[in-house]
Amino acid sequence: MIGSTAGNYTIVSELGKKGIQAVCQAEDIRLDRRVTLKTPAPLKESK
Repeated sequence: MIGSTAGNYTIVSELGKKGIQAVCQAEDIRLDRRVTLKTPAPLKESK
């Protein structure tokens, strides 16, 4: 999951996981800033 992209975000690290949710720190490519993403399911890597 780390290093993968989801939309405009590149996953930097995983902060936690519980059940089917994951909280990740990511880099917003467009705005060039760090954000926190909460996903309802594990992120799937884009090809």
